[in-house]
Order: sequence, then structure tokens, then C-alpha cells
Amino acid sequence: MSKSSRVTKRTYYIVHFKLASPLCISSGTGDIADNDLMLDGEGKPFIPGTSIAGAFRNSLMDKKNKSSVMGFSKVSKSSETEDESEQIGRMSQILISDVSLVKKSSDSVNISIRDGIKLEDNEKITAGTGKFDMQVVEPGAEGCMRFEIVERENDDETDANEKIKGFIIDLAEGNIRLGAKKNRGFGKLKVTEVGEKEFDLTQKDQAEKWLEFLGFNASSDDEGFPALECTRYEEWKVGKEKYKDSYVKVKYAKIRVPLKLKGGISIRKYSTRPGEADYEQLTIKEDEDGNKRIPVVPGSSWNGAIRSDAARILRDSLGCKDYKEVINDWFGTVDKEDKDRTQQSKIVISESKIIGATELPMTRVKINRFDSSAVAGALYSEISFFGGETELEVLVRVDKGEDYKAIMGLIYLVIKDIMNGFVPIGGQTAVGRGIFTGSEINEFGDLEVNDCLASLKKYLEGRTK
Repeated sequence: MSKSSRVTKRTYYIVHFKLASPLCISSGTGDIADNDLMLDGEGKPFIPGTSIAGAFRNSLMDKKNKSSVMGFSKVSKSSETEDESEQIGRMSQILISDVSLVKKSSDSVNISIRDGIKLEDNEKITAGTGKFDMQVVEPGAEGCMRFEIVERENDDETDANEKIKGFIIDLAEGNIRLGAKKNRGFGKLKVTEVGEKEFDLTQKDQAEKWLEFLGFNASSDDEGFPALECTRYEEWKVGKEKYKDSYVKVKYAKIRVPLKLKGGISIRKYSTRPGEADYEQLTIKEDEDGNKRIPVVPGSSWNGAIRSDAARILRDSLGCKDYKEVINDWFGTVDKEDKDRTQQSKIVISESKIIGATELPMTRVKINRFDSSAVAGALYSEISFFGGETELEVLVRVDKGEDYKAIMGLIYLVIKDIMNGFVPIGGQTAVGRGIFTGSEINEFGDLEVNDCLASLKKYLEGRTK
């Protein structure tokens, strides 16, 4: 006799959030940029439920052919012949809705185009045909995630609620991100409110309240979903940190470093519109807190500088013979010819906002280096930002073993170079742009620096010249 599939309980969660960094979920088309955003039927950006489900399953490290609250499917062979095999599995206990992105303070969300380049391995040189661009939803856009958990009699998995709570907390802390380029600063959310409501359908009064909740004599929210009372995230999470530690398998050690910009910075965004500067420092129109026109250092810019300096330290200071393999293993690499050699980065670098910077328009002219005369038609204008403070945030994935401590040790050495002004960020570094300084590291996981440096030394045993 088959197991009973009677529904015994339904639990609903709603998670209100704002984008704390750009979001890129590609539609697979390239009509406007190389990667266009996914849009709904009204031309508005949204987050498909499949993207959220993928991030959730990945955080649990559940395989698709193994029992999971997210369901599973596999082929079971009942005999030696292929004809007698059968597909077995179970549907997901968790139902996830698409998320519409809105901007309550304006008519529409801000969409912009970000430029990117691919650099040669461990060198600050643009690879051939390495220029690309992508559409992104800028920070400040708002959305609501909705989860429904369906529990049935004789379910094999009974901890779906606890896992969802752990997932929400990790989303809020930035350990789980959505969309593309999430290891380089994109897809970070700021969770503002959370609501949850449970109905025990084995009880008649609860079943009646559930029917009312679904829409029978009940109110609905702005998008037509059943209204759910919410509380501030800081209040909701009290006492729930244990769920993140118990159920979310992907862990990160966080490094936070306050920095000051010494001089200006030049991470360029170009324009061809009449009356606008030829290029300007990359900015966001508005952040999740409502601040306007803020210069930023994208995670990709931080990554390029940190990766290059890490390679130099391994090669020149520590004498590592196979430093390129180490860098590719830790920072990630893409091998189009051999997909088995493609490696996801173990390091997540966030986008940094520069607060308190001064905007300065400039008109410049290109000079002939041979006779010091102005080059014909070479007058151009730019908008730069000078001064201000920022914070570098790096997450290092905590895997089994001691490798992550060695990575932390190497990142520490790079950070000391950045704090001393030896590693400039962005362009025009030959004329003093992109230099940051600092005096302390606010957070270094739960580790001691000396232990991490010792782990790095041990890791490199047998790899030095």
C-alpha cells in the first residue's frame, strides 16, 4: 500500500527586500546589451522562482536525485533490461513564486548597462575580444519572495520550515546571492521584513481560517496575494540563528576592511550623448537607503586587483612554482575547451560604495608626447570623484579541510598591500588614481591571522622553488 499523501499543514512565508547591489538575471538575448535582463509581459524585470529555488537547493547542497525538501527524481532499474526501469521521485514540499521588482518611490526601477572586460590570467591586460556589457537592475529596487510549504502525512523530510528560516537569514547576511556575477558583488539583498503563518489542516477551525486566508472574505496585498502580517527582520530573526547553522551547508568566513580613498578614482562609464561627459566614474543612481548618485567600486574591479596581487605574492614573495594553478583554484577559472577544468571561485567580493566623495568635472586634452602640443580633436571631458570612505568585504567559502584558512592568509597579505596604498584599483593608476589606505581590519572571520598565515605556509610546502 502506498503512503498517504494527505496534506496536514501549510506554512506561508513572505520576505520583503531591497536590492543592496546590482542584479543581473539574463534572458539569454542580446538586443540591447550582450546580456539583456529577463522581463515579464509588461516589460518589467523580475526574479523567476527557478532562480530562487536553485539558490536554495545549492545552499543545502542537495542533489537532484537524492531525497530533499526540494523534491527529487531518479531512474530505478527493477531488472537487467532498460525497458523495465522506472522513474521515481517526489515533488517539492516548497512552492516558490516569481518576484516582481518595483520601486515604490518612483514609477519604475532603475535599469542600467554595466561594462566589463576579461583580463588575461593574473595580468592587468585585456584579453582579445574580452569586452562585454550587460543590463542590470540597480540597487534600491524592491520585491517580495513568497514561499509555501506543504506538509503531508508520512513525509520523509520534516524540516522544511527550519531550512527556509536558515535560507532567509543567509540571504539577509549576504551569504546567498542571486543571478549572475554573484561572486563579484551582484545579487545581494537587504531583507527588511519577514512574515510567516501556519495552518494545521487536521484541525477544522484551522482549515476554515486557511480558506479565509486564501481569499474567501480575506484581504490581499498589492500583487493580489493573500495579505500576511510582517515584522521587521531584526525582530523576526531573534532566536532563529540556529537554523542557519544547522541547515545551510554553504558557509563563509567574512573579512571587512574600512578604507579611505586617497585622491581620485577612475572606473569608467562611457557616454555618447551630446552634452554629457565623455566618461565618468561608475555610480549608482540610488542605493537601498535612498542615497543618490554614489560612486562605487564593483566587485569585478576589486577581484582583478586582488587576484593580480595575490599571484604576484605567490610567485615572487613565496616562490610558488604552480601559482597559476593555485590562483585558478581559489579565484575560479573558465576553460571553454575543457569544462572539467572550469572552477568556481571560492572567494566572493562585494561591490563597495564610496561615501562622502566629492564630484569633480574636468576638461582635459591629449598631448602629443613628441612635441608636447595638443592633439587635434583630442579635447575630452570626464567626471571624477575624490576622497571619501568605503569598505572592502570579502567572503571566503569554508570547505572541509584547512584550505580556506590558507586562502584567508593570502587575502590578508593582499589586504595589507591595499591598506598601504600598493595596490591601486581601476584605471589611470599611473597618475595616482585608485589608491586606498587603511589602518585596521574590522572583521576576519573567527580566525587568528597567524593561524591563517601558518596554514598558507603549510599549504605551499612542496610547491615552492
